[in-house]
Amino acid sequence: MELSSAAVVAMVFTAFSIGIAKSGLPGLVTVITPFVAMTMPSRIATGIMLPLLIVADIVSVIYWRRKALWKYLGWLIPGAVAGLALGFLLLKSIDDATFTPIMGWLIIAISLLSISLDRVTLRFDRNSKIIPLVIGLIAGIFNMLANGAAPVLALYLLALKIEKEDFVGTNAWFFLVINIAKLPFSIAIGSVQARHLGFDALLLPLIALGGLVGVRILKKIPQRVFNISIQALALISGVRLLF
Repeated sequence: MELSSAAVVAMVFTAFSIGIAKSGLPGLVTVITPFVAMTMPSRIATGIMLPLLIVADIVSVIYWRRKALWKYLGWLIPGAVAGLALGFLLLKSIDDATFTPIMGWLIIAISLLSISLDRVTLRFDRNSKIIPLVIGLIAGIFNMLANGAAPVLALYLLALKIEKEDFVGTNAWFFLVINIAKLPFSIAIGSVQARHLGFDALLLPLIALGGLVGVRILKKIPQRVFNISIQALALISGVRLLF
């Protein structure tokens, strides 16, 4: 399909925002995805965004490669790959209009739970293999359906009380792996199309510019403000999905 002027403008803004998200404010991608979907079919929107996300993931991993917490990634990633497969099956059986509000309510519920963590001490076994597997599974499903994994992963990492640099590094490696794993599924359902790759290539400089801005933001933002920002972005994205 030909992209409208509104779709082009939305994607320009999105490319810049993806750079910021991958280097400084994880969760921003989930917020902007619904707005992009207002200018084009949602499956086309997520398909155009996916190659941009992979490039941004590569840049982010290069910068934050030494900060990843592999003790959690080793269980999150297998769960996420399984979630991608389940999400693919869901996409083949239901339409976006059916699942989107369900996902919105789930994200809102998880966001409110995360906000409560600042007031209530949540105790769980950090050596548990089941928790990251389940989180990964949910994140994989959400990522396949609407690039919606960021709030799920973010709220889990916030619960671990890790430093913001470790947060971003772990986030970067997670999304690099699952977005690459998502590519064959997206091609199979027709959301990633060869005719849009040239447009994606034109947007790459904006990702680099956004990445520089994101790194600067992360270095200057206090840990508590960072946590609140992630929670707020997750909550906003959930509400936006309902409408």
